[in-house]
Amino acid sequence: KEPIKRKVTRKEMDNAVFVDFEGSGKKANEEPDFSNLDIRKFIGVLWMTNRLKLRQFILDPSLNLCAKSFNNDQSGLCDEHKMKWFGTREKAEEEVIELLLKLKGPIISWSEHDWNVMENMMGSDHFSDDDRENIKSRWRNALQTARPWNTVTLHRKIPDGKLSSYTDEIGYEGEPEQKKMSQNLKDLTQRLEKKRNPEELTETQLEMWRLICVHNFHDLEGMRQVLLHAVAKD
Repeated sequence: KEPIKRKVTRKEMDNAVFVDFEGSGKKANEEPDFSNLDIRKFIGVLWMTNRLKLRQFILDPSLNLCAKSFNNDQSGLCDEHKMKWFGTREKAEEEVIELLLKLKGPIISWSEHDWNVMENMMGSDHFSDDDRENIKSRWRNALQTARPWNTVTLHRKIPDGKLSSYTDEIGYEGEPEQKKMSQNLKDLTQRLEKKRNPEELTETQLEMWRLICVHNFHDLEGMRQVLLHAVAKD
């Protein structure tokens, strides 16, 4: 099987790396354009060693003004949370890949959407063929593990492929699902274009940013918890 179609095993979960992009690159009921940079404004990477670690990278530099407003000291999202931002998108994307190459386990996203985003991101000249092959060979679609568990163990109790349906089933409690996440990102980016320093951010804009960061974390941790349930009897 292609790597992305393989199930994740219980042993692999020990060093698994979870990835979730946030973007505003498409409208409802519209096919995503993976070449559109707006589809990757932000990315979260979550993994467990001796404790849960979260790195959130701002990929769209226009969001950099928000960076220090929700940092690891204030967020309380997990044991170790760091927000990362850089002067250019190219540098930010390189740092993401550098982290993924340093971590050795399978790289897991919910569905193939995030892989398509990553594949397009790595199409640029500043990534080597070896880097691309490393990431591709380790990428897994979480649904390839979650769906068989739903079929065999839960007897198709979960009606669709939404992460929220799976997290509801296992009783994972994150923030209430954000229905307008991509629109929030789009609105926030547009409003920040005219600002020059963090003090100009309004309370509403700061809250939008907080919700984006929190939503991203709960997508990652919710996915991890679902897969821990799915592989528990392996």
